[in-house]
Amino acid sequence: MSRSTTPEGRRRRPSGRAPASGDAARPDAGERRQVEADALADPTRYRLFQRLEASVGPVGVDELTGTAGVHHTVVRQHLAKLRDAGLIVESTAAPQGRGRPRLLYSLNPEVARRWQEADHYQRLAGLLADALRRGVDAREMGRLAGADAARTWAAGHEGVDNEVPDIVVAESARMGFEPSLEVVAEGHSDVVLHHCPFRDVAADDPETVCSLHLGIAEGVASEVGGARVDGITVRDPFRAGCRLHLRTDDA
Repeated sequence: MSRSTTPEGRRRRPSGRAPASGDAARPDAGERRQVEADALADPTRYRLFQRLEASVGPVGVDELTGTAGVHHTVVRQHLAKLRDAGLIVESTAAPQGRGRPRLLYSLNPEVARRWQEADHYQRLAGLLADALRRGVDAREMGRLAGADAARTWAAGHEGVDNEVPDIVVAESARMGFEPSLEVVAEGHSDVVLHHCPFRDVAADDPETVCSLHLGIAEGVASEVGGARVDGITVRDPFRAGCRLHLRTDDA
């Protein structure tokens, strides 16, 4: 039996927010935004940004070169621009033999989130438009999208065991939920959603948004097999912390 999708402790959406104490002390915030916008204005850099957004972990230059379609030297220059704008983080892989360690790149979550929001809402609108066109509800549309996401994941991870929790986490991350996986008991795990990218919509219509996400997890589980979704515990979207409850078939 699925757990309730009724929000726990739902709060009214705030009509406004007072600036944090340090906001007034940052007169260059607008200038930094302009630097970020300039960095993303280049089509190649924006493709690199989107590739990193879709990645579960840090990505190397070789992988990004295939996305950009230009020489790796040019890719490094574009990555430097994104790094200097504060949109991505550069790290170093563990050394393997002689030579320089590989450089790895990932999004800077503190800065990149606001540039992702528009893309996330665009995807939500697309899924709901598909639901209307097909004549299905949000949960069923989520199941269809989840099954498609599982097939896409499998095609890109040949030779790797496809586990339901891993794919649910990856798809939730791609949608902007900033998930983590928490094992709660043998055979039982929760995908904890630390950010709601659709909080404004979810505050007004939690049933639609949360049913869609629940359906995506169910679609992944149905396509991959070996696990099922027990339900979702919904929290205040402005505080986040919703949980998708998963369990293996033998639990």
